[in-house]
Amino acid sequence: THDIRRAQLLEQKIEFDFFNPMEGERERILSKGDVNWSTEVGWYVDLQQGNSSYDLGTYPDDPTDDSVTPVTSYTLQGEMVQSDPVIVGDNLVVPTIIPSQDPCSTGGSGWVMSFSKANGGRLRYAPFHTIVGTMPVQGRYVANSMVGTPTYISRQLVVPLGDSSQGEDGVMRMPFQIRGEGRQSWRELR
Repeated sequence: THDIRRAQLLEQKIEFDFFNPMEGERERILSKGDVNWSTEVGWYVDLQQGNSSYDLGTYPDDPTDDSVTPVTSYTLQGEMVQSDPVIVGDNLVVPTIIPSQDPCSTGGSGWVMSFSKANGGRLRYAPFHTIVGTMPVQGRYVANSMVGTPTYISRQLVVPLGDSSQGEDGVMRMPFQIRGEGRQSWRELR
């Protein structure tokens, strides 16, 4: 057996964690970095809530990279992966849950995160169709419901919810893009 230690892994971070007033949702953007396979054997991300803020600034319809402040401190909220991640194209889609802080209460909330399966960090395109400046959003918050393992169907992630009063039929549908999806080229036949 081979023991893997954190020092052997590339650390990726939740670099931005903010409420996006343009989308009306909490979102996350990941750090970027490539695994150096000569010294590292993979990657990891600590699941922690950050304190970024979104500034609409002078041009609210055209946000820049400076519209969002980087995370300067984190809070542990018990966020964890309990459902199976799925590979969708070159994304590793990971549902996370944050149990309620009240031990007598059921439920909680969670995130649907999309990581580059190659390096665990930022993708070069926006799987959730949202870009802040040049940075693609890679995490969407799901309030008041625990999330289960998503399924990719017709350019959407269909995410089962633990509380059937949320969403339609107990699921949430999120538009989701895969790089290279659809027709890439064509040839005219005569």
